[in-house]
Amino acid sequence: MASYIDKLDKQLRQMGVRGNKYIMQSNSGTTTFEQSKETPINTVELGRVAGIFGAAMLGKILGAENIIAFDIGGTTAKCSLIVVRLIKATGGGYGSPHKRPAEKVAGDAKNGYISVEQAKEIYGVNLDTKTFDITGVVPERQSV
Repeated sequence: MASYIDKLDKQLRQMGVRGNKYIMQSNSGTTTFEQSKETPINTVELGRVAGIFGAAMLGKILGAENIIAFDIGGTTAKCSLIVVRLIKATGGGYGSPHKRPAEKVAGDAKNGYISVEQAKEIYGVNLDTKTFDITGVVPERQSV
């Protein structure tokens, strides 16, 4: 492992890569090149972890929350199910949530502060799931 790290470091320097260099660990964290030479066991199965992380990031870019990542190697195949659920607390404002302007609710959903479902359930604002455009409001909201 040490000779591989040294060779990689040399090639990166020849390419002009400067600064700190890190290697992913099997726990999905990172470590320095020097530390990875001291504890190479921490990098076992790092490829699988990196593949799962990469699949999750691609899913985020594509807007997919549920992903099946299939990693086929020379002698093994691994399958990972990635289920992303980011739950954020909603704001603690004053008064009825139905009094928050619908445009601000749409902005909150677009920025990821609340989900489209929360916009409807808590604030009474119906949003398009892709564009976050306002598609309507619940009757109770109109009377507030």
